[in-house]
Amino acid sequence: MKNIDIDFLIHARKAGTLEAAYQALTTHCRRAARIEHPEGSMDNAGRFYPKGLDASVHMGVRSPSRQWPYSYMLRCRTLDHCEMIHGADHDVVLALRRHLKAQGVDPCHAPGFDVFCIELKKQGAPRSTGHRKADKPAPSKPNAELNPTAQAVEG
Repeated sequence: MKNIDIDFLIHARKAGTLEAAYQALTTHCRRAARIEHPEGSMDNAGRFYPKGLDASVHMGVRSPSRQWPYSYMLRCRTLDHCEMIHGADHDVVLALRRHLKAQGVDPCHAPGFDVFCIELKKQGAPRSTGHRKADKPAPSKPNAELNPTAQAVEG
């Protein structure tokens, strides 16, 4: 599973989707931990209303009321919302989260994207050299004990 995730992430980086996924994951983690907050303001009744990019993607959530003043704020802290803000692919974000968890890295305190990509290259699965003879082991001679037809062919 680990090598599959690394290969998938390397492919996503080449496709240009890894940076958006990285930004979405770190934004989600920082918002969930209350390190970072969505842009917005409160009205006189204490209801939160998002501004900017957060306001454009909060569809499908009930309007805030006096009873439930933070419905928009809670939505702005979800992974799905952060993926929409950054235009990230959900599968890439999940693979990235699995990879960081396996490495013991907290996405809230993860290194910058450039540092992460350098580490990802170091961990990449070894690639073939392109030489078929070097990649394949030499064929062994048939064993007469294991293969009775080998004697008939030789003898």
